[in-house]
Amino acid sequence: MFKKLLLLITGIIISVLSFSQQNYLPGYIIQNNGDTVTGFIDYRNWSLNPDLIEFRKTSDSGATKYKPDDIKEFKVKDEIYVSGFVEIENSLLEESKLLYDPKLNITTDTVFLQTLLNGEKSLYYHRNNTGRPNFYVKKDDEFELLVYKKYLIRKGTTSYVHERKDYVGQLNLYLLDCPNIQTMIARTSYSQKDLIRLFQNYYEFFSLDMGFQRQHERVKLEFGVLAGSSSTKLSFYISYPGEGLDYLENTDFKPSTNITGGLFLDILMPRNFRKLSLNNELIFSMYNTDGQYDYIDYSNVHKHYTTEFKYSYLKINNLLRYKFPVGNFSFFCNAGVSNGIRLSEEQYVKKEFTTTYSGTSVYEGTPLTQTSDYEFGFIAGAGIKTNRLSFEARLESASGMITLTSVDASTKRVYFILGYRIK
Repeated sequence: MFKKLLLLITGIIISVLSFSQQNYLPGYIIQNNGDTVTGFIDYRNWSLNPDLIEFRKTSDSGATKYKPDDIKEFKVKDEIYVSGFVEIENSLLEESKLLYDPKLNITTDTVFLQTLLNGEKSLYYHRNNTGRPNFYVKKDDEFELLVYKKYLIRKGTTSYVHERKDYVGQLNLYLLDCPNIQTMIARTSYSQKDLIRLFQNYYEFFSLDMGFQRQHERVKLEFGVLAGSSSTKLSFYISYPGEGLDYLENTDFKPSTNITGGLFLDILMPRNFRKLSLNNELIFSMYNTDGQYDYIDYSNVHKHYTTEFKYSYLKINNLLRYKFPVGNFSFFCNAGVSNGIRLSEEQYVKKEFTTTYSGTSVYEGTPLTQTSDYEFGFIAGAGIKTNRLSFEARLESASGMITLTSVDASTKRVYFILGYRIK
């Protein structure tokens, strides 16, 4: 069942990721000759600046594709993009990918810049497929890159992160007529939030009206409850036979079906229609399984083992989830890790040794003398969501209650989970 469900979930994930849905909304384009044409634009709530848009003059007419070279500007929903030939700084900002090089990595291209603020002083934004953000101001109909770079420097045997913050001096010149915010400029980080706040202070100081300001999208939280069932299959692997635990590996433990439930907090990332989210869960999981094993050893002793395990866990699950809307529904797939804290443990083994001459000897006790109070696992699943309700099929492969040099346990779980969003 585990393998069949894995194939099903894989198929759903592939189908969801390959599916594409159009979303034409009212908007306009400004052509290179200055003419404004209203119509409908395929809006994607872009997390990266688009390098191509599709435009229809009417809702049922054929679509025309436009690149930044083809038009001056377009607007759809509450977003304005302008075409500009700009410098692009390509150095990555993640500290794990920094280089020992303060020089800028500049390329030039004609791109769509997103308008963050437009008026007496304007601010623009570009994010390419590497995820690197760049910000721009406009001077005399040309866009000037606000320069920022992070790089490494070495002092002795230690490396340090250093910042090239040319944008501070550029902003001092750009906003020179407002000396009251010079101190604020020095404290402004190279981020959308801080730069927008800086420009807002400039407009407030002079009591100017902004022609346009894009509303910043924030992280959105969803909270709810989960309930469903789990089916757990326990197995063992003995790497050093002869330690008296071989029977555990050879025992076919029955699948254990039990109820499960808990709480979830889904952190929905901004942009891209909030398709990407970090789903966090606190759930209860348990299993109660037993199995038997018979064999006759080399001295003609018939050995019969009856083994039982009963465990319960409080699991903290962290999953990266991707949703794709289809009409009033959303298909989703997710993957992540589980961290289980053991709440209870019961284990029992009955050993019956029978010989022709001495009859049957019975021994009872615990099969494992040293177990772990922690279980780590990997999770993958797929499901469907509508309004407040969701349903998911999920697989989990976890480490079990013991991980030693000689003995490994593993649990394979199949979950079917209903979710209800409270907020």
